Amino acid sequence: MIDGFNAPEKGNTAGVLLAGGRATRMGGVNKGLVLFSGEPMAGRIIRRLRPQVGTIVASVNRDAEAYIELGADLAVPDRLTGFPGPLAALDAAGTVTKAEWLLTVPCDVPLIPENLLERLSSAFAQSPAPALTVRADGRDQNTIALIHRSLLPTIRPFIERGDRKLGLWFEENKRIRVEWSDPGFGFVNVNSPEELQSLEKAV
Repeated sequence: MIDGFNAPEKGNTAGVLLAGGRATRMGGVNKGLVLFSGEPMAGRIIRRLRPQVGTIVASVNRDAEAYIELGADLAVPDRLTGFPGPLAALDAAGTVTKAEWLLTVPCDVPLIPENLLERLSSAFAQSPAPALTVRADGRDQNTIALIHRSLLPTIRPFIERGDRKLGLWFEENKRIRVEWSDPGFGFVNVNSPEELQSLEKAV
């Protein structure tokens, strides 16, 4: 235990697949079910997360059964109205899992690293913090994060005051940025059909 937190590991960590958005740039389709190299993006991500975490929760606002069929253990809709984004996913996920840590991954990053939790856990051991986020290619990847459940009660007041920016919430909760310099496409996200085709060709 470090600073009151147990070190994150598979047994006390739940993966949270962020799949509750409206995907307007993809024409409103359910983005996690879009095929990447012949496999739904969400299915590929769940397959990569499965060895890393104890439970996988899909944050979804439609097609919940499809995500269960792809391998998620649980599927939960937002409790907060108005599609406030990833924070709403965290808020909902915390009601269906008792895991001490939540590892969030968006449904449009099909090549998410298979050592994600391992690397974030190592960073926690060096710099204990209730939130650790990935920084890659010179940008904060705020939706790819390891979050202690002690932060969950701060979400609703944050949104109710009119904020919903994930980066700002992390800053207020003293997050640690974990630099990720490995080559590859591990954090490339797909926001349009053109980006999907480009990534498929690249790999």
